[in-house]
Amino acid sequence: MKVKLALPKGEIQAGTVKVLQRVGLEIRNYDSKSRNYRPRIAALPEAAVKVFSEKDVPIQVAVGNYQLGICGLDWIEELKIKYPAASLSPMIDLGFGQKKIWACVSEFSAFRSLHELTRQFDGRVMRIVSEYPNLAEMFAFRMRLKAFKIFPVWGAAEAYPPEDAELAIVSAFSEEGLAGLHLYPVEEILSSSVHLTVNSNCFERQDLSALIAYFYKVI
Repeated sequence: MKVKLALPKGEIQAGTVKVLQRVGLEIRNYDSKSRNYRPRIAALPEAAVKVFSEKDVPIQVAVGNYQLGICGLDWIEELKIKYPAASLSPMIDLGFGQKKIWACVSEFSAFRSLHELTRQFDGRVMRIVSEYPNLAEMFAFRMRLKAFKIFPVWGAAEAYPPEDAELAIVSAFSEEGLAGLHLYPVEEILSSSVHLTVNSNCFERQDLSALIAYFYKVI
């Protein structure tokens, strides 16, 4: 069976290009300016490649449309929380795209800790906004919030607090980056970096070594 690789566009695309070049997998027409969604791997012309939004890569791999994909651990965990039995495993840390997922309040908020916030909202519904609704819900349960509502958004979750949400669950490369979004972190939820991810069922049944072997050069 043909090996199929799902690649990300967007924020981690430039870093992905550098890693691919470093391990000897130059891919033609795969850059931020290209509208080619089916680039080719020069070293492995028999492999099939397609470009997706990063958050869609783990979905494509989990359902078996692609055996391998490149995406952040944050999106892998976001999917696995909702579908824990999904056939999806992070395989190789590619060594870039390090960031953290934070629970944040507005920098204009009077609260500077989750304890202060939960004490104030005891019995009242806390509004939580995020691009990561599953991670947000897991966090709310882990923190034993008594009443909360998750508002999924496609982006710019930082714009909602304090008027339209008490907490924003967002990703950032640093706490300084959060300050630039006018957010104050009250709890770290997850550390993430970009991984080669694999459909575990495909990995057990198919020989994917022709492509995977290149990525071990990163380690």
